[in-house]
Amino acid sequence: MARVRVNGTEGLLAAVVLGTGICQLPDLLVEGEFARGDLVERLPSCRPEAMPINLVYPFGHLVPVRVRVAIEALTALRRRAPRA
Repeated sequence: MARVRVNGTEGLLAAVVLGTGICQLPDLLVEGEFARGDLVERLPSCRPEAMPINLVYPFGHLVPVRVRVAIEALTALRRRAPRA
């Protein structure tokens, strides 16, 4: 039996797409593979509960562009997320 070791989610995703097994990955990471039919959800009853994401930064100070971009991206994800 072959064993696979990866050190990141992208490697894990690639291994799963190649058919090495099953894994649990964030929806955002696999939505393209689901849309193309490269992956199929096998254990929907085993999905974990959604985890909250908190963003803490000083209010009233100049916010660096990269932080503003992160805030906007997280806000957009929150709007897309299905409500429980």
